[in-house]
Amino acid sequence: MRVENRMSRRYLAILITIAAVLTLQFIVPVIQYPLDGANRWGWQMYSRENPRQDIVALLPDGERVEVEFSDHVFGVRAEMRLTAPVLEQLCDRVIDAESLELYSPSSGELESVFPCNR
Repeated sequence: MRVENRMSRRYLAILITIAAVLTLQFIVPVIQYPLDGANRWGWQMYSRENPRQDIVALLPDGERVEVEFSDHVFGVRAEMRLTAPVLEQLCDRVIDAESLELYSPSSGELESVFPCNR
């Protein structure tokens, strides 16, 4: 009887562990689903892109040139953020750019200006 009792406890522990893992695999995406955009661990993780900021390069003569991010960076992914190291590399690739202006894709308002150190 004691051996059977230990075995049934062991099977119960295994069953509870499996149920917990399966529940977790369902609950985490359900929590992520209503959040806006693609979210890690959510069902739509790679199914839609977050709108990327529009990038405009300011040249020394005052001309503004729109920069297509994907033309300068290979393997662009939706979750890639335009942080300082990424913008520094972009400054190096856009010839003669004095600064990069980042505009909101929804409102078109200027969000930030990143100076290109030359």
